[in-house]
Amino acid sequence: MFERSLAIALGLAVLGCTDDERLASWRIRVVELEAPKAFDPRIESVTLAIRIDVERIPASSLVRAEFSITQSGGIPVRTLSDTKHIHRAGEVELEVEWDGTDRTGVRLPLDVFEATIDVVLARESGEILSDLRAAAGRQTRKCVRDELCVIVRSCEAERCDVPVAESDFVCSVVGAFMPPPPLSSWNFSGTDDVPPIKLPFATGLDDRYPANAPAGGNPSNGSNPVVTATDLGSPFEHTTPNGEKQLVFLFGDTEPVPEKSYAHDTDGNVFPTGSVFSQLTANDDALALSSQSADDPPIGPDRCLDLGFVRGGSAIDPVHGIAESKLIAPITMDGPLTADVSAWTLEGINLGFFRVPGPGFSLDGKIFTLMPADNDPSIGVGCDSAHPCAPGDQCLPSGACFYGDCSALDGSTACFRRKADATLAVQSSGAEFRSPLASEYDPGALDIYAQQADLIPGVAFHVPSQGELYVWARDTIVGHPDAPSRLYFWRHPIHGASGERRIGRPEVFVGCDDDPSVCDVPKFSTERDDKIALYAEDRLIANQTSITYLAELDRWIMIYGGRLPIWTHLLLPPVTEERALEPYAGVYLRTANHAWGPWSSAITIYNPYWNNVAGYCDILYFAPTQAAKLDQRIGAAFVETTCSASDPVQASMRFLEDFGAEYGTAIVPRFVEAGPDYAAFFWLMSTWNPYRVVLMKTKLSKR
Repeated sequence: MFERSLAIALGLAVLGCTDDERLASWRIRVVELEAPKAFDPRIESVTLAIRIDVERIPASSLVRAEFSITQSGGIPVRTLSDTKHIHRAGEVELEVEWDGTDRTGVRLPLDVFEATIDVVLARESGEILSDLRAAAGRQTRKCVRDELCVIVRSCEAERCDVPVAESDFVCSVVGAFMPPPPLSSWNFSGTDDVPPIKLPFATGLDDRYPANAPAGGNPSNGSNPVVTATDLGSPFEHTTPNGEKQLVFLFGDTEPVPEKSYAHDTDGNVFPTGSVFSQLTANDDALALSSQSADDPPIGPDRCLDLGFVRGGSAIDPVHGIAESKLIAPITMDGPLTADVSAWTLEGINLGFFRVPGPGFSLDGKIFTLMPADNDPSIGVGCDSAHPCAPGDQCLPSGACFYGDCSALDGSTACFRRKADATLAVQSSGAEFRSPLASEYDPGALDIYAQQADLIPGVAFHVPSQGELYVWARDTIVGHPDAPSRLYFWRHPIHGASGERRIGRPEVFVGCDDDPSVCDVPKFSTERDDKIALYAEDRLIANQTSITYLAELDRWIMIYGGRLPIWTHLLLPPVTEERALEPYAGVYLRTANHAWGPWSSAITIYNPYWNNVAGYCDILYFAPTQAAKLDQRIGAAFVETTCSASDPVQASMRFLEDFGAEYGTAIVPRFVEAGPDYAAFFWLMSTWNPYRVVLMKTKLSKR
C-alpha cells in the first residue's frame, strides 16, 4: 500500500476572508490499492475530515457533518456522516472513512472526485440553529490523485500541479442526425451541383441541401456534398508551397462516396466481397480542408468549423451514373484499388473498412500521412488456409492474425490482433496519395512504422521545426490488465535544404541522464528495439492518442481514451461488454514539460455519463438495454433513465442496441483560447452511434 496526501489542513473561510472568521479546515487522505501491473488502480480508502471552531456555539449542542462524494461530473457515489456532541467551546473534528466503493459495493477507479460537506448545527432537542448553519455552510473540495487538489470554493486562489479541466460539446462538425434518403430518391437532374433535397443536419446551421450556407455558416452544409456519416478527422496544420495556411482533416469511413471508390476488377465490374483481398468496400475515406482563421474560432452550433471536402473528378459512377464531381473523392494510395482476378493481384492500397489514413503532418510544403503500406492479407488484414499467419500467431474466426495468450477469447487473457504494416504516404494531388520517394527519406527511416496501421491508429505527430519530427506511438490501442498499452516516443532528424528535405532514421527515447522526475536531459538511441515506454499506462482503452504543445499553458498535453463499441471485441478481445460499458471510463488528459515526459497521471476530462456535460441522449445514442445493464451492475441511481425516444440523437441510431461510444479524440490546432488563469483547446470526438464527428472544448486552469 501507499499513501498520497492530497490536501492537509487546507484553510477554508466560510464567513469571509479574515483570519478571525476562519471556522473550518479540511483534511483529505487517499490510500490506494497496490497496482503491481500498473493498471486501473482502485481506491482502498479515503479519509475525509473537517475541523470546526465551536467557540461561539452554545454548549449541549450537536454538530453533524454530512459528506457527499461524487464523481467529477456530479454522479453521486456515497453519502457518509459523523455527529458529535459539543460540551464546551473549542474545536471539534468530524471524520468519515470511505472505503472507495459506491452504494452497491463496487470499488471505483476514480481519478477525480468531489467531496461536499454540509455542516448542520442543532440543539440536542433537534432544533436547527439556522443562523449557525448559514455560517458553517456548504463547502466543496475537488481532488485529483498525486497531490493534486483545487479549492472549488475558497477565498484563496489555490492551483494544482496539473490543470483542472472542464469540457463540453461545441457543435457537430460532420455527419447528419438522420440517415439520408436512398440514392434512388436523389434528384441529380439539371445543372445544379447539388441535389435539391432537405436533410436535418446535426450542426443546426443549414438544413437545406442545395444552395450555399448562410452568411457566417459552415460551407460543409451547403456548397459541399452531404456527409451523412464519418469518423476520426485527424486534424493538423499544413503550409502549402506558396505559403497558404490550411487545416487538414483526414476522416475515416465516410458516406457517401462515389460507387467507383469500391474495389473494381480490371473490367470495371465491382469486385466481389468476402475475399481475403477485399474488406467490403474500399477507398471510402475522405479529406477536408479549412482556411478558417485563428481569430474566427468555433463558438457553437451557429459557428462551427468550415470544412471543404475534396471532390471527385469528371468520371461517371458506373452503377448509378452519377458524376464524381457531385460526390466526395475517396482518399487513394498508389492509385484506385483494382483487382486482376485471374492473377489474384491488387493494384492500389485497400483503404476500406478498418483501413484508415492518418494522422498526418506538414513538412517542406508537402502533406504526409500514416497509411497502410500494402495489401498483404497475412499481416493484420486477413488470413485463411492459403494465407496463413506468421509463426506463433493464430488465425482466429474473425479472419485476422492474433498474438499473445489467445487460449480464451472472453477478455480474460491478453490476446491482440496483429496490426498491418504502415508507411508515411505523401499527397500527390487532391485526395490522392503515393508511397514516398527514395529521395524523401533515408534508408531504413520508415522501418519503425511496421505494424502501425490499426483500426484506430495509435500514432501522433508533431513538427517542432523543419529540422525535426516528433512521433508518439502505442503498441496497441487497447490494453489488458496483464499487458497494458505502452506509449513510445521517437524523433526523426530532417535533412536537406528547403524543397529537398528528407526524413532521417529515428532516434528512440531510452531514458533520462538526469532525475527522471524532471528529465531535462533525455537519452536517445538509434536502435529502435531499445525504446522504453514513457509511463506505466493504467487505462485499458487508449484509442487514438493526440498530443500537442499548448504554449498558453507552457505544457505538452495529451488526450486519449474513451470507449469502443462492443462489436469490436471480434478484433480486440479485451473489449468485453463490461469494459465497453465501464461507467468510470472516459477521455483522459495527461500533461508534461517535455515531449518525452515525465507525463502526469491521467485525469478524466470527459465522460458521457456525467450529468453536467453533453453525453448520452444528447450527442451519443443511449441503447434501451444500456440503462438496465448499468442499473444491475452499478445501481439505479447511477444514470438517468429518462432519455426520450423522440430526442434527435435517439432517432439517429444506426442499430437499436448499439450504444454510442466516444473515440477518435484529436486536438484541433490553431484554435486556442487563453485568459489570465486558463487556457482552452478544441478537439474532435467520434460518437459511433450516431456515426459522426463532433467538436469539443476543454478549459484548463493554469497553475
